[in-house]
Amino acid sequence: SFTFANLFEKIGWMPHGGLALANSLATALEVTALLIIMRKRLNGINEFNILRGGLLSTAGTLGMSAAVILCLRLFTGQPAWLLSISGILAGGLAYILVMAILRVPELKMLLDTIQQRLRKIA
Repeated sequence: SFTFANLFEKIGWMPHGGLALANSLATALEVTALLIIMRKRLNGINEFNILRGGLLSTAGTLGMSAAVILCLRLFTGQPAWLLSISGILAGGLAYILVMAILRVPELKMLLDTIQQRLRKIA
C-alpha cells in the first residue's frame, strides 16, 4: 500500500489511488487463492457458473454506470443531495433492469424471498 501510494504521488497522481490499487490487487490474489483451495476441498467447482455470474454482474455494472453518468450530466449545477439521490436511484434501477433483462436467477430468488416474507407479515 505504501509503495503504490508513494509511486502514485511521484508520478503526480493522488496517493489514495495507490491504496485502492493495492487493495484491489490483494483482493484479487485472495479470491484466486480461495478458489484454488475450494476446488481442491470440494473436488471441483463449476467455474462456468462463477464466470457467468461475473459477466452478468459486469453487464449490470456497465448499465448502472451509464445511468449514473447520465444523471451527473442531467443534474449538473443542482444541489449535491439531489445529485446523490438521483444517482443512487437511477443506478440502482438500471442495475435491476439489466439483471431482469438478462434473467439473472439470483434476482428471481430475491424477489421470491421478498414475496414470501411479505406474505408472512400480511
